[in-house]
Amino acid sequence: MEHLLPPNPAKFKGCELVFPDTAFFEQGVCKFLVKNDEDHCLVMVKNPTKLSLNAIYSTFQSVIRDRRNDQNGVFSQIYHKNFQL
Repeated sequence: MEHLLPPNPAKFKGCELVFPDTAFFEQGVCKFLVKNDEDHCLVMVKNPTKLSLNAIYSTFQSVIRDRRNDQNGVFSQIYHKNFQL
């Protein structure tokens, strides 16, 4: 996963990929979060205040809430189409 992320995020964007927000743990401790930015490029979060379990829980709750309110989903945002089932 780390190979899909940019070496210098200030200069380069990560790989464009539709990937769910994911927390990576090592021996019970969150090491980093990987999520998509507004351009659907991968971003890694390593800020220790954002890696606490309470912060992860609240972040994922807001993501779930936003996705439930989104009627068309991420693919319509990328391809600018209105998908109806």
